[in-house]
Amino acid sequence: MTGKFNIICKIRAKSTLHARDIIMEIERVDGISRLESMISLEESINDKKRLMKSIFSELNP
Repeated sequence: MTGKFNIICKIRAKSTLHARDIIMEIERVDGISRLESMISLEESINDKKRLMKSIFSELNP
């Protein structure tokens, strides 16, 4: 991976407070010097079956 990030981690949280707790736990890991978080309000493709169908549809219109 090149660019701004060394690791990208996707988490799912029950609430914003739960997300905060997870992020704070990640920040306590040795070696973590900086953390940037982004929130996705909606996912159009969130399972492997639909993802693969979408990919094949784009490759074979």
